[in-house]
Parts: sequence; C-alpha cells; structure tokens
Amino acid sequence: MLTKEIVSIKGTREGLVIVFDPNYEFEEIKKSLRNKMEAANNFFKGAKFTFGRAVQAISSQQRLEIENICQQYGLVPFPKASSLAFEGKNIKLFLKDPVLNNGLSEQAWLVPCPLRSGQEINCPGHLVVIGDVHSGAKVAAAGNVVVMGTCAGTVCAGEKNNYQAVIIALSIDKKSCLVIAGVNAEPGVNSNSLKKQAQIAFLEGQKIAIEPYPKNKLIFVETTE
Repeated sequence: MLTKEIVSIKGTREGLVIVFDPNYEFEEIKKSLRNKMEAANNFFKGAKFTFGRAVQAISSQQRLEIENICQQYGLVPFPKASSLAFEGKNIKLFLKDPVLNNGLSEQAWLVPCPLRSGQEINCPGHLVVIGDVHSGAKVAAAGNVVVMGTCAGTVCAGEKNNYQAVIIALSIDKKSCLVIAGVNAEPGVNSNSLKKQAQIAFLEGQKIAIEPYPKNKLIFVETTE
C-alpha cells in the first residue's frame, strides 16, 4: 500500500504550489518539506511558490517558518501571497462578449472554494472564485473578477488602472464593497438589483454601474493542466 505523502509540490505555469497534510505534527511537516527540498538538489531554486488551502490550518508563525525553509532553498514567495493561497490551477477565462474580452482568451486564477471573513486573495491577473465571497473577505485582481456565488465582501478589479475590468457575480449583496481601477461603487448602487440574476459591475465614466448579466454570456473556464 502506498504511503501518503506529508508534503507534495505541484508545478503550474505561474510557479509552485506546496501542499501538505495538516493532520501531521508541524515538526513532521517541516522535516518532510526539508527532505523534499534536499532531494530536489536546487531544482526549484528561483521558482515562485505559494501554499495550498491547508495553510489555513496552521498559525501565521508556523506559516512563516515553512516559508523561511522554502526561501533557504532559493524559492521566492509569490507576490502579495494571500492568507488563503490559491490551489494554483491554470485555467482560461472566456467572457462571451467581445467588448469585455477584446477577442482574447486570457489565463486566470481559480479559487475553488468560498471565501470567509478575514480571508484575502491578491491575484496578478483574472480571478474566478467558485462560491460566495462573504462579508469581511477581500479579493483583488489586476484583471476581471468572477464570483460564482454571492458577492458580499470587498471585491477589487482592475488593480493596475485597468479601466476595462469588470466584476461578475451570480448576485451582488447591497453590503458588498466594489472597486474597479480605484473607483469605489457608491453606497446602495446595487440595492435595487434583481435577485437570482447574474450581474456585472463596470466603470461608466467615473462611476460604477451594475446591470443584469445575460445568461447566454456567462463565462466558460477551461483548465489547461
């Protein structure tokens, strides 16, 4: 019978995702991580890295310890690494609207779970969240943000002055805070939004507008692994 690995390292186009089993003692996790790095013989040197979802099960101090181990072997933390790391899946994001997509299919990051209060994601490209973004959670992306659930937290799209960025959600709660290219939505801008109707937020002049998003223009995501 195969023995389950305590630590495994997954490669993606963006970098490495280090996954570990939080059911083991932390000292065992550290030892296994060091063994992996030693066995790699500097193969991962210079690669960017982040951690899988199990990082939520350890303290911030423990996370710092395993980050330091990785850095000792030449790995580089992913820019603006989040308190809830992505699973690192490579996907392509398709918006069935040439105005939004400019005729291009671009890579995006996939977060395969809802985001709870206190959790934060920072993404260098497009971002797709499978689930709700709850009040107190925050997501920020340089490109578009797609929430396959209810958006009730803080969602920032177009972080690098991308004025064409949009936010799409299956529903947008009136308590949410939406920001596109540094422009905040006015309070109550979405209070009259239709329930059970996908919605899109976009810049209209110097304000954020929110409109129903037709079902026939919903996104497709395609894994590239």
